[in-house]
Parts: sequence; structure tokens; C-alpha cells
Amino acid sequence: MYPDRPQARTLPSSDRVFGRVVERILDEAGSAGDLETRLRMLYPRAAVSEGQLSGAPRLLYVYRDGRYEANDRERWWDQPGVPRATMDARSGRFVDANDGWASLMHGDRAGLVGRHYTDFVLPEALDAARTLFATVVELGEAHSQALLRRPDGSSIAMEFHAVLDGDVVSVAYRELR
Repeated sequence: MYPDRPQARTLPSSDRVFGRVVERILDEAGSAGDLETRLRMLYPRAAVSEGQLSGAPRLLYVYRDGRYEANDRERWWDQPGVPRATMDARSGRFVDANDGWASLMHGDRAGLVGRHYTDFVLPEALDAARTLFATVVELGEAHSQALLRRPDGSSIAMEFHAVLDGDVVSVAYRELR
């Protein structure tokens, strides 16, 4: 547990999923460095720095992208041909995927459908991934990033836009470069 738990300011502030994941992990982290290490299991570019104002409350600046970047206003997830997958919101299992998502995951659609979303995260990131998924379902729409593990064991950093529609979560993905 972090001694004298500081406040965390997450950037971009518009990524509420990332903010919730940070708060969840901060409860278990022992230091700013430990927080950064734990976050990088799901957010590979995450960086944490501690505010240096003497006499001020302890504050951590937690950057999802490693540094501050202006929000991307491009609605890339609405474009045709975007890699997509659909999950059952109750079970967390994939119920559909297009060929684009299957290609990014180095798999075929039939082999990906039916799998649980936790099959696609590093074991060290399971708690963070559960928080991420629960937050997406709670908010109904979310835009964030995550490091995914492909079935062949390789990893890929992805940006995603998720929308809850009834009992399914439709997710559009694009690779982070």
C-alpha cells in the first residue's frame, strides 16, 4: 500500500476508464515507480511523475500516453472497415469479431469468438482489465487504450472506442504506433 496515499491527476482527463484503473491500482501500489510498472501491463506508454511543490498535498501526474497530448477529435471508430469485436456485457465473452480485428490479433474469427476478454491481457493486468471492463459497462461509452495479448503470446498496444448497446459491448480498435 502506498504510504501516505497521494492524489492522482490523470491525463488525458477525458479518459475516465484510465482514471478508474489508476485509482484502483493506486490502492495497491507502493510508490510512483510501482504504480507506473503496474500500469504499463495494460497501458504500455504510461508515465508517473510526482508533484514537487513543498508544503502542497502529494500529487501524482499519471500520463496514459507518456506525456500530455491534446485530445484526438477524429471519430476514427465510425469509419468503415475499422477492426471491431463485440462482447457480451454480462459474461465478458466475445460474440462476434470482424476480419480486421482477427487480423490484428493474429487469429481467425472462429477461434476468437467465445473467448473471454481476460484471455487477451497479461496475467499481471487482470485486476486492471476487470476495472476497465466494468467501467466501460457502467459508463455505456468509453474511449481509452490498452495493451492486448494475442493468442500467439505477442502483444499489441491498441486504442479503443467501446459502446454498450443493450447486453453487448461493441468495440472498435486501432493499433497505437
